Amino acid sequence: MDMSKIKIDQLIRSSRRTFSLEITAEARLVVRVPRRARMAEIEDVLFKKSSWILSKQELIQKKRAEMKPKEFVDGESFLYLGRSYKLKRVEEPSVFRVEDGFFLSRDYFDSAKRIFTQWYQARALEKITERVEWHAGLAGLSYQSIKLSNAVKRWGSCSTQGRLCFSWRLIMAPLSAIDYVVVHELAHLKEQNHSRAFWRRVAEMLPSYKQDLVWLESYQHLLNV
Repeated sequence: MDMSKIKIDQLIRSSRRTFSLEITAEARLVVRVPRRARMAEIEDVLFKKSSWILSKQELIQKKRAEMKPKEFVDGESFLYLGRSYKLKRVEEPSVFRVEDGFFLSRDYFDSAKRIFTQWYQARALEKITERVEWHAGLAGLSYQSIKLSNAVKRWGSCSTQGRLCFSWRLIMAPLSAIDYVVVHELAHLKEQNHSRAFWRRVAEMLPSYKQDLVWLESYQHLLNV
């Protein structure tokens, strides 16, 4: 393995006892080590994990390359609840509708991004509220409020006061992935951490959560307009 390809972007020393490697969303390598760890030890860990590091960075860089801004042209694909719909630009006045595809009239060509975003946000609030009420009811949980965010990477949050927040971009993901984020945040109403107790609660509420989490991690880069 050519170790010259491995570059530490950030080295963090702390009172921890173990080594930790993280590849960020920008494909940067963050290494966390015990305070007194020697460079020889760090390099040994990097050598053993070199294949994982490089493959992970390559995958992230590939995904970033796929995150091209939408052009809103005929035939372009847009996701909604995990399904891909083609855009059809039409000459009819004042039209924006969704059937077996997205139909956008000439009146809206110049404001297509805003039109799509507003439509997604409206559907997101409707669908996410529905799923929160469903899962909260099944689990006997009470929350304070629901709102949407414009977050690209953070899909949801839950405050200590029970205020839930979700990225509207989730509406592009399959319903099962939306359910995972909803259940994740609802579980925080009881467990404000990511302890074993927290993940047990998530598993009780949504046994399939692991495959839903994998979907989000694999395709989150496609949830954009």
